[in-house]
Order: sequence, then C-alpha cells, then structure tokens
Amino acid sequence: MTVYLLAPIFTALAIVFLRPLANALDLIDVPNHRKHHYGDIPLTGGIAVFLSFTFVLVNQGFFEPPSTQNQVFFMCFLFVIFIGVLDDMYDLSVLTRLVGQLLVSLLFVFGTDIYISQLGVLFGSEPVVLSHTVGATLTVLAIMAAMNIFNMIDGMDSVLATVSVTIFSTLAGLFFLAGNDFYFVVSSSLVLIMLAFLMFNILPLAKFRYKAFMGDAGSMLIGLIIIWLLIEGSQGVHGQQAFSPVLALFLIALPLMDMVAIIFRRIYRNTSPFRADHQHIHHILVRSGKSTFKSKVIIPTMSCFGITIGLFLNYNLNNWMFEAFLVLFVTYMLFTNHIIKRIKSNS
Repeated sequence: MTVYLLAPIFTALAIVFLRPLANALDLIDVPNHRKHHYGDIPLTGGIAVFLSFTFVLVNQGFFEPPSTQNQVFFMCFLFVIFIGVLDDMYDLSVLTRLVGQLLVSLLFVFGTDIYISQLGVLFGSEPVVLSHTVGATLTVLAIMAAMNIFNMIDGMDSVLATVSVTIFSTLAGLFFLAGNDFYFVVSSSLVLIMLAFLMFNILPLAKFRYKAFMGDAGSMLIGLIIIWLLIEGSQGVHGQQAFSPVLALFLIALPLMDMVAIIFRRIYRNTSPFRADHQHIHHILVRSGKSTFKSKVIIPTMSCFGITIGLFLNYNLNNWMFEAFLVLFVTYMLFTNHIIKRIKSNS
C-alpha cells in the first residue's frame, strides 16, 4: 500500500524541513550536566512523527464520515503535542505538565466514552468487569501513566524509538490476526515511521546536519498512541478483541516496570517520585560498565523478552498471566537493585 511508502518518506522530509522552525523557536536540546550528547539537536522528531501519523489517519479514512469520537481522539493527540512542545521550549514544572496530561486524559475518556471496562483474568478463571466509574477513573490514570512511562524511558538516543518498534510490531501482528485492518495498518505504519526517525537518530546520517531528538512532545505522543491502541485492542471497542488486557501489560512491560521501580525506590529514599535521578534502566546499564551502544541493544532486547513471555503465556497458560507478570516485575526489581548495589559498592 502507498501508505507504507509515503509515511516514512513524509517523516524524513518533515525532520529535514522542520529544522529551521526548531532554530526559530529555540526548540533545541543543548548539552548540560544531565545531557551528554554532542552538539545542539532540534527537538522536532515528535512533531515529524505527529505529522506522519496524521497522514496515516487521513489515508485510512479516520475522519470519514465525520465522527465526534474520532475528532476528540485527534484533539487529544494535538493537545499532547502542544503540551510537549511547550515543555521542550520552556521546561514546564511537573505540576503544569501533570495538569495538561490530566486534561488530555479526561478529554480522551469523557469525550469519547471509551474506557477500560474489563481487566481480563487476574486471579482465578473469571474476567474482572469494572463499573463505568471505576473503569473511567482507571483509564484516566492509565493514560497519564502511559505518557509518563514513555517520557521517562526517553533518556538515551534511539531507546524510545526502538522500544516503540517492538511494541508497534507486536500490536500490528495481533491486530492482523484479529482481522482488524485499520489498527493493523496504523500500527505497522508507525513501525516504519519510527524506523525513518531512527535514520536521523543513530545511523551515519545522524552524524551530519539532520540529527533530531523526539523531545517530550514525541515521547508523550507515543505514550498516548500506544495506550489508545492497547485500549482499542484489549477492550474490543470497535470490533473483535485483539488481545487480553493482561497481555497489554506484557507489551509495555519494560517501560512500565522501569517507571514503577523508580517510583518505589524514590519513595523508599523519602524523595519525591517526580525528582530526577540516575536509576532509569539506561542509567543503570551505563553505570554498571555497559557501553552506550550495548545499552541501546540490551534495552529493546529486554522489551522483546517481556513481550515474548507474554505471548507464550497468552497462547498456553492464559489463566496464569497476571501472576506471571507480577513474578516478572519482582525479578526485574531484584535484578536492577542488585546492579545498583554493586555499582555503589564499587564507587
């Protein structure tokens, strides 16, 4: 299909032609004590992804016939980009960013009346069904969490994009098997869009004049798109359910576990959950002696590992998936805590 050819081309062209805009708006990431990249890099990758994503939606008839629900969805994507660009330009406070994310989440849920209505099988053999109030509240929190977990994992060149590729690729396969053509095309197109972005982020082309970063606009947008696809696929909102809600946890296992582990550690140290530190998975790997390149390979590999476990359990032991996810999370906590202690003992 032409969308598979044009979407990545559109992404590449957008990154090139948005560079003057980045310079005009001072939408630039400058190296400092926390950011060790080389040179001043435009934060326009997220805007380029948004433009290409919009092209895919238009191409697939997302706005035809006009639908209030779909228009509200698009308003959410647009609002997230707006908040992210402001954050990239002015470094918004945590409270301001959270208020913006809350407004987006409320618009998403109450503007479309789409929410998490069931959690699948958690314990036992019967699915957990939620009331409208509980489901809507949980969905608002889940949307805010998704935007933040993908923002948190975006701390090293290419990591956000490569982890996103593993998730979008899996979603594309699941939607294909479920016969949901629209979400299959959207998910697979996003894989190509991410790969096009990576051309300007890690390949030799990035060493020249067109290197770009996602920025907070890109990371929050990707988080919102992924949670949208997870809700659509796991709840069967517009057609057949493509996968179970518990499998959705495995699809985002690495970024989710990274965020929850960080919050636990910060609370244990009596510090704010929002206070920046160097205990993200990419920080831990580098501080343990892994090179930046090896870390960039290990992280998406860990993401693939979590997804593979989820898929195996989904088709073989689906009544034990939630318990297995809890075991996976505890294993991740113990593993990363062990590395952190070893780093401290060697310092």
